[in-house]
Amino acid sequence: VAASHPYPWQAEISGVIIPGNCVSVARQFLRCSIHQLAPNSVLPQLFLSELDEPQEFLRTLASALADFSELTSHMALQLLLEGINDMENITNGQLTSLLHNLAIYLDCIPLEMSGPTWNAILPQFEMFFRRIPGLISPPCDLISILKIMIAIMKVPGITVVKGILEPFSKLVSMTVQHCKFKLQQLLDICGL
Repeated sequence: VAASHPYPWQAEISGVIIPGNCVSVARQFLRCSIHQLAPNSVLPQLFLSELDEPQEFLRTLASALADFSELTSHMALQLLLEGINDMENITNGQLTSLLHNLAIYLDCIPLEMSGPTWNAILPQFEMFFRRIPGLISPPCDLISILKIMIAIMKVPGITVVKGILEPFSKLVSMTVQHCKFKLQQLLDICGL
């Protein structure tokens, strides 16, 4: 319901919300539910799950949280990474779902904004990427990881976190040697 457009003109104009209609109520329900359940690790569980329509759900989640001051889409990303970094065991299936969902979510949130938000998120990404080589075994499909790396390289404050380059280089090396990847993604990473 939160992703629907009950009126045809709403599909053409993004960001227009009519107060009190079913879409705004559904988005508010989604915001409040995620906010209330965030201390109980609902975000890591969502992203580790295999979603039916991940593109639509994660786009809706990101847009619902975008203007919610209690839990913005960037704060949700930080809570997700903190929860994932605290987990001891992640199965291959969960990791595949996580990487796929995280790549989609990063496409749905604005990466251009700078400030203290990314300063807290980027070290969490560094910890996450340091863990990944121990969780995957070649041959594998690392297309989602490369998408995430491309998105992170576009963040304005990435130059501050120089330690992230080491896990990136290990993953790129592993990808080139043992895994499937798209050449354009590798060119994008090198260009960024």
